[in-house]
Amino acid sequence: MTEVYQSGSALPTGGNWGCETSAALGNNTAKVDSVATSDTGAITITINTTEIPQLAGANVLTLVPLTDATTAAGAAGDPIFGWRCGDTADGTTVANQYLPSSCRG
Repeated sequence: MTEVYQSGSALPTGGNWGCETSAALGNNTAKVDSVATSDTGAITITINTTEIPQLAGANVLTLVPLTDATTAAGAAGDPIFGWRCGDTADGTTVANQYLPSSCRG
């Protein structure tokens, strides 16, 4: 996604970034039910709670590309400074204790 932002003239539409997974696509995994993308490249991962029952009812993890420490990217050509991971404002529902250490605020 970072490469698309930095070198593309237009961003793909949501669901067309090339990294999506789902049961409908036939490429989900034992631990991940789906990976979805938005028009701006935000990634939403839905975790399989059959495999990880501790996450029942709270199984969504989000990653959002940033142009600086706080601003979400939104246009082709935006420089990607980093990624915001695990923020509840972006839709993450996974409890902090289960987030990857790099996602804990």
